[in-house]
Amino acid sequence: MNRAFAHLYRNEFVGMVLVDSVHPAEWENPTPQQLRMIEVGLRYAWIAAWLARLGFVRFCLARLARGSPKLGRAAVSAFGVDTAAAAQRIAGEIRKLPAPILPVVRAMWSQPKNFMSLGQHVATLPVSAAQAAVLSTLGDLPLFVVSGDHHAPPYANWQSDLAQLSSRGRHLVVSDSGHWVHLDHPELVAGAIREVVAAAREAAWMLLRSARG
Repeated sequence: MNRAFAHLYRNEFVGMVLVDSVHPAEWENPTPQQLRMIEVGLRYAWIAAWLARLGFVRFCLARLARGSPKLGRAAVSAFGVDTAAAAQRIAGEIRKLPAPILPVVRAMWSQPKNFMSLGQHVATLPVSAAQAAVLSTLGDLPLFVVSGDHHAPPYANWQSDLAQLSSRGRHLVVSDSGHWVHLDHPELVAGAIREVVAAAREAAWMLLRSARG
């Protein structure tokens, strides 16, 4: 999606940082198993949105914040073992956030639109992948690809491939990091952003000097 947006509105982009981004090849031609994942994901997103409208999600999160996770775990377990395991992984990542941010996260997850947006994102993965796959280059746009070291082939190669989209692309593999690199090593992601900003400023300055002759 970022690639498609950058292609359509190139004049509004001065650089891009991709953090453990999805490669189009992963979803461009979904397997029957992936299509099943989309179907199940949509169903669960609709149920979760309905529970959020009833206030049940907010109640479970409030109990969790008070140190009583049993109700929330029981509710998630009702969706199946895989969903419960995924929820536990996400919860583990969220715990890495600074404490003042957690009430904001709970408020967001209490909204039905959060789950509806998640469902829409999952549903459009094949379409978004197909649109991104058509765009084979970002020209000389400053690009920094940051990925965790958890990827196995061919995913690891795909992350490197993303950096080849630009003649000014770089790829950094972060050791001891999962998918949410910005939580495991925020300083490295912040550094990548600063580097892209600096490269964009340098390009703008060179363009200005060229225009002045």
